[in-house]
Amino acid sequence: MKTLMTVLTCAGVLFITVNVLSQSNSTMNAKQLAQQQTDQIKKNVDKVTPTELSKILPAEQEFANGIQDARRITNGDTLAMYANVLRLSNNRDTEIQMILTAIQYSQYLDMEKGWGCKLNCTSTSK
Repeated sequence: MKTLMTVLTCAGVLFITVNVLSQSNSTMNAKQLAQQQTDQIKKNVDKVTPTELSKILPAEQEFANGIQDARRITNGDTLAMYANVLRLSNNRDTEIQMILTAIQYSQYLDMEKGWGCKLNCTSTSK
């Protein structure tokens, strides 16, 4: 059951990210999204150093750029888009896991779950 909730939460976060980046009228580009996500990590994860942030930002940029590329390549194929975004998300999370301590990475995962819940669930708790 916990695995199912994790998958559903990740799917929600991925869906939201894809929709944010795919909005044609959105003024936020991939670089801005990456900076926003990095800022959220700085805000929500304890004791993240400037060195860690300087390594996280490129991982977030690669993720955001990859989503834009996936959207263009999949040409509206939702399943293909989901598969690409899931792969990109897993790659980003693996990179971030190598940068952060175990405690920080746990906080990062909690933060991501919180984003999904705030936007997709009735619960407002983090």
